[in-house]
Amino acid sequence: MAKFVVAGKSNCPFYARAEHIGDTLMLRLPDFSIHKIVLNPEDWDTWVEKKCIESGWELNAKVYSSPIIWRELVNRGGKAVFIGGCDEFLEISKIYYGVECTKLTNELISISDENAETQISSKKVLQEENKKLSDIILFKLVIVFSSSMKDFICSLISKLLSSPFDTHKKMDLVICSGDVELNDTLLMELQDCVFPSLHCAKTEVDLQTAIINSDYIIIFSPDKLEKLELNILKSYAIALNFSAKNTTKILIAGTSAMQSCFVVSHFADKVSKKNFYALSRYEENKIKSAVAKQIGVNSSNVNEIFIWGYEHQFVIDLTKAKVNGYDGAIWAPHLADFTYSVEKIIYDKNWCEEAASIYVNSASQKVGVLSFSAALATQIKDIVNPMCKKMFSLGIVSQGFYGIPENLVFSVPVLNNDGCITVIENFECNKSIESKIQSSAMIFKNHCDSLISIANT
Repeated sequence: MAKFVVAGKSNCPFYARAEHIGDTLMLRLPDFSIHKIVLNPEDWDTWVEKKCIESGWELNAKVYSSPIIWRELVNRGGKAVFIGGCDEFLEISKIYYGVECTKLTNELISISDENAETQISSKKVLQEENKKLSDIILFKLVIVFSSSMKDFICSLISKLLSSPFDTHKKMDLVICSGDVELNDTLLMELQDCVFPSLHCAKTEVDLQTAIINSDYIIIFSPDKLEKLELNILKSYAIALNFSAKNTTKILIAGTSAMQSCFVVSHFADKVSKKNFYALSRYEENKIKSAVAKQIGVNSSNVNEIFIWGYEHQFVIDLTKAKVNGYDGAIWAPHLADFTYSVEKIIYDKNWCEEAASIYVNSASQKVGVLSFSAALATQIKDIVNPMCKKMFSLGIVSQGFYGIPENLVFSVPVLNNDGCITVIENFECNKSIESKIQSSAMIFKNHCDSLISIANT
């Protein structure tokens, strides 16, 4: 097979002549192949010098003129054989194949102008594509879980990736569990889903390897915290000490998120306490749902409800809770910001203070897959998205705020301030709620101390 390569400037009429001859030979000869390289005039000299060095050709005036043509011995290997310019190629075409260029000069100039326009537009398209790629922000998220959480994981991943975090963010996802078969099954399903927000996905069994260079790690807490479960949490902490970056955020989710977060943060002493979060959106959503049912509105219409404390002992704060869309004495559906105070709508104060708390803290209620995964997905996006400006409840490691003992993981009102999660200072609570918060904190501290004692035995 004869393979020729024709390279030249996009605006060169001699390149257009050689291109025309090559195309004619390919149409007539089934074993004739030609490869064309078109370059911008300003890139030509640099490209020629690089090509000559690679191919071992002598740098002279001949190679600097456009076009240059060489032959590649496809079936024999070896170096490319330099032929010359347009005249040499026309001579070979006429002598060996009996083909001559029939195009007039003005036609060749027209072709070269078209080549130049095509090259310019191609360069613009390439620059635009490169700009889009440079604007994409990749972040690595690792999900650590046991096989019993499979249904929750599938639902969570679907909700995280079905809608983008923002227009410029794409996720590198790592699935990490001890079940290799489960990992592979989830990976195969992810590839079939073709999520636009997913940059790549892979699986890993070893946590220490999985979390290298990770930006976010989601750890699902066990349902109970006995010696075996505490040892597992300690192993997570050891892996974090070895592999987590200084900026890696660790998000603990599950029915014992606050307690598990405390244990992991205690033993992961090389990781900043500011990087640990315990997700409490599920409980926050539960109380929103209960309030909405009580006053007869959609649960999404209830806002600014906060929960303090830890699982099964949360203190419900409705002092700033608002609702829109309520069919009250004054109704203003045309005003998006018109809201009612929840405390002024619900006249049963006993329900606000006791019944709502019992509903949220009930340990007998089964955790729903859809509601739980939806809550986690929205809170994770609120943490990841620096443009999120709303207040929400989140478990973080105490630094002594609101009189809560240091290092205790406690759900408090927070704000995402340009990607930095900060506690809302001087948050006004009534004395009843303040008393409950202090009482809950002391009970939780004693419980956490006992967990550390068990883990150290």
